[in-house]
Amino acid sequence: MKTWVKEVGVGDTCPFGIHGTFRETKIYEDYSVVRPHIVRLIMLEATLRQNLATYISSQQLESVCWHSSGKKFASSHNDGSYAFWDVDVGDKPSELPTTLYGPFPCKSVTKFLWRPTSKDDFMLFSGGMPRASYSDRHTISVLQGKKHVVFDFTSKVIDFFTIDSTPVCSEGGESPSEGPEALVVLAEEELIAIDLKSEDWQQLALPYLAPLHGSAITCVHHVSNVPDSLWEKIVEAGKEKLRNTYSEREWLINGGHLHEEKESVEKGESEGRELLLSGHEDGSVRFWDARGVSLKLLYKFASADLFSSEEGVDALDSPLANGTNQEEEEDEWPPFRKVGTFDPYSDDPRLAVKKISLCPLSGTLAVAGTAGHIVIAQIAPEADVEISAPEVKVITMNIVCDRDGFVWKGHDQLSLRKTAEGSSSLGFQTSSVLQLHPPAAITSLALHAQWGLVAAGTAHGLALFDYKRLKPVLTKCTLNPNDLSGAGDAPISRRKSFKKSLRESFRRLRKGRSQRHAPGEKRGGAAGGSSPSGSGDRKRKDLASGSGEVAAGGATSPTSQASTSGAAGPLSPVEARPVERQVEARPLEDSLGSMVRCLYFARSFIVS
Repeated sequence: MKTWVKEVGVGDTCPFGIHGTFRETKIYEDYSVVRPHIVRLIMLEATLRQNLATYISSQQLESVCWHSSGKKFASSHNDGSYAFWDVDVGDKPSELPTTLYGPFPCKSVTKFLWRPTSKDDFMLFSGGMPRASYSDRHTISVLQGKKHVVFDFTSKVIDFFTIDSTPVCSEGGESPSEGPEALVVLAEEELIAIDLKSEDWQQLALPYLAPLHGSAITCVHHVSNVPDSLWEKIVEAGKEKLRNTYSEREWLINGGHLHEEKESVEKGESEGRELLLSGHEDGSVRFWDARGVSLKLLYKFASADLFSSEEGVDALDSPLANGTNQEEEEDEWPPFRKVGTFDPYSDDPRLAVKKISLCPLSGTLAVAGTAGHIVIAQIAPEADVEISAPEVKVITMNIVCDRDGFVWKGHDQLSLRKTAEGSSSLGFQTSSVLQLHPPAAITSLALHAQWGLVAAGTAHGLALFDYKRLKPVLTKCTLNPNDLSGAGDAPISRRKSFKKSLRESFRRLRKGRSQRHAPGEKRGGAAGGSSPSGSGDRKRKDLASGSGEVAAGGATSPTSQASTSGAAGPLSPVEARPVERQVEARPLEDSLGSMVRCLYFARSFIVS
């Protein structure tokens, strides 16, 4: 079946003399349905362009979909209902229109698809949610018999279609169909594919077009020449982690070859393995295959699983996460199911990743966050090696320990979950967490796996930590001893400059008011006792004639006074000079100089 839509703008004329906005849905070479945005459906004969039948609908039409037999079609409407029509029977629907999520007012069903199968037909449509409760949801409902799922997307649905296993029609008429294999949805922020052959209608893993901004990107780190052993472990861990989340079926859309990849295969060239690590606002680090044109997601490390949420309730210990609320979820109506990876909202801004460092030789990962924490993780050994979940240890280092007058007024540090343990599965396992005080955002990070050291810098100083022996090495405070306010997390404090700027603004305001009226001149009138209306008329007359000049500040210049009496003279250079405001350079804040922006480990010789 081939379906195409043709738009005719408002005011255009259809070949049959109907004015308005039309969409033409064609299924065969002979028949098509024109649906204006009114209450009439018109079936046309495509070759002769003749009106074969007219069908009357009580609601405004949104979409029309043919049945594979060509003898039936379905229509969706702006009140959240859909109806089924028989081509040969009357001008009314074969049965009453169905408002699935009624009886209260619902949003319009913008698109409807009818896919027949040998058992129960598939019905897929977007929209139709109750206006009062779920008008802000972006949904696609899928129904097959008693099975009903409402896929809930985090961004607006642009369009969707199905991938059918066999053609739904043939030259001989109706043919048995196995139904659609997958549902492909184009949302505003991502592309999503759902396997309709699986029992639970799981998502399909995307080989390309993966949304990099599933959560807001806060930092990136590139690693080249990754060893094969580390690469294989990361790929295997990613597959194991997504085994129950995504369908195991391969990607159903094939076609096309990249010219560069084809040439490299013909020449037998082996590309170096490259990783791109992206840190996100939700505390996750995602590993991307950066060898080709499109990035492919390999693995995801979630540092947020180690910490409790902002409200003090562990996200992984909640009843919803443990499955104790499963019965309530099943009884929910409509039966929503979240799909997609785009999630622009973060539970706690302190979870955001600021810096990432990966040693490809040892498989050591360091993740630094906004709350002054550094997570140290090691890649797990081979899959056949049995390991126990290690206990995560937290070590605190005080950078401003030698500053007795320092007071931190920013956010609190993250608290570790009571049941926090390193993952016993494949992938990166957390071994320790370094917490700096004050818990300011990490501005620089350096890792040296051979020495077993990690260094981190903030706006207050730096710390050096031995993550193998779990021992602090040294701390260095870079704050000015004369400025220990610690106003907040912002690396640059503008408290003093704001007070100074406000004070100078008031001074300029008072100075301008004093210069606005000349000495001996009353407020609102000239010195000679003229009325305000006379002064205003005189100024307007001078401006209209072009011979008058008004000085800055609102006082009338001597030249303008002379022009009122009819004697206009040339302006002196002093009078013609515009009023200039003195611009003062702002002093450099001490907190700006205390920020550690870069750290690097180097081997050198010291000459005494």
